[in-house]
Amino acid sequence: MWSANDGGKGYSGFVTDILNEIDISGYDRIYTCGPEIMMARVFEILRDADAHGRAEFSLHRYFKCAIGVCGACCIDPHGLRVCKDGPVFNGELLVDSEFWGYKRGASGV
Repeated sequence: MWSANDGGKGYSGFVTDILNEIDISGYDRIYTCGPEIMMARVFEILRDADAHGRAEFSLHRYFKCAIGVCGACCIDPHGLRVCKDGPVFNGELLVDSEFWGYKRGASGV
């Protein structure tokens, strides 16, 4: 199942609305990418359904070195690096992380 916000195919609306309407237990894997605020809500829905371990999240962070040295793209508390260890992470690794609270611009601030 997939959706398009423009209503071109499938469901017209937000993916979070679909997740609230379907039986998540019927899916072996759930993949998500897009704005982090949206993925954070997907994560919360899946965590509440105890399904976050079956989900993969594609994260996007600003890189400085892109080889895992500088730590600009680290995900706490594990210190995983989006540039080297990702960009796709299992939902189990995002529990208690800065996943949805990350705010850094292109300048590194």
